Amino acid sequence: MVKDEKNKSAVDEYKSPVRKLVLFFKNSRDKWKAKCQAAKYQVKLLQNRIRHMEKRGTELKQKVKALEKELQSVKNNEHKLVHEVERLKKTSDTGQTAGRG
Repeated sequence: MVKDEKNKSAVDEYKSPVRKLVLFFKNSRDKWKAKCQAAKYQVKLLQNRIRHMEKRGTELKQKVKALEKELQSVKNNEHKLVHEVERLKKTSDTGQTAGRG
């Protein structure tokens, strides 16, 4: 019986014994599987990190807006107090000059 190229099995293409080939391919598959799982785990960690950073970024933007609003309020109060102090100084100065004369 003559084997033609189409009927040749995959095992016949290798010169090593089948028992060695089976172990080699099993180990190769296991290594590939572990590498793939590690990569998937790393991708998941990075996606979680990105999601956390985006969430934190929006929280910080909101906090900055609130602090800017509070700062503006404090500046307005300071401005009012400065004018009030100046007004009181003027009335105090006019009261002292009136008392001297």
